[in-house]
Amino acid sequence: MWPHFVEQARLTAGQDVHHYNYTRFAIEVPLSGELFCRQRGLEMLVKPGQIYLIHYGEDSYFTPGPSGFCRKIGFGLAGPMLSTVLAESGLSAHLCLQLKSPRRFFKTLALMRRAILRYRYEDASEFAAAGFQMLAELALLIDHGQPELLTRAVAVMKANLSQMLTVSELAEKLGTSSSTLENLFSEHLGSSPRKYLMTLKFEKAKQLLLSTDLPVKQIGINVGYIYPMHFTRWFKKSSGLTPGEYRLRNSASLSN
Repeated sequence: MWPHFVEQARLTAGQDVHHYNYTRFAIEVPLSGELFCRQRGLEMLVKPGQIYLIHYGEDSYFTPGPSGFCRKIGFGLAGPMLSTVLAESGLSAHLCLQLKSPRRFFKTLALMRRAILRYRYEDASEFAAAGFQMLAELALLIDHGQPELLTRAVAVMKANLSQMLTVSELAEKLGTSSSTLENLFSEHLGSSPRKYLMTLKFEKAKQLLLSTDLPVKQIGINVGYIYPMHFTRWFKKSSGLTPGEYRLRNSASLSN
């Protein structure tokens, strides 16, 4: 895993950026103005002091917010370890993070940019370490001070990815109501419980496709799809590619 780019840009009204089945993990950091972003069916306005995550293998879109412009910094990572590290760090479940120490963060970004500009093959291990350092910085921004019930709900979801767990079944396991869960997920994660669960399944499926040799049928079963046809249809709707196409395209791009 290695840093791929660090760049500054200014977007004005009418300019927008689309990513389809993005082959990088990237962050967008507004410096002034705002970004209106859409990913995973969710829309949000990202302001200075916040970081927006553009996830590997997904579709996303952003454009300037109400002010009509956005001056921003973008940073991208590439490499075969991305899916695994993002999932294990918890970053794959988030779209927006709040900066806690802007000076430290921008210092790290500056170091990344210098490392990219002076990269040499013999510096590969140090270069990879810089990528891990950035992801570690981002993981520290995750707010773990969420309600205990929400933490338990997410843990139950992760433990039952091979099941098609409904919101009512999840609520029953936790001894609460579906409406309470809907409110908790909306307030703290900006998502419904169902969408969040499907995101976890999607991330797990991508991770297994790229980091194992498991047959597509078995990967589908591991994320709750007994019938391969249903898994393929859902995965293509989520990524624009069938599981086999996703594995082939991304394995090829990561080996280059």
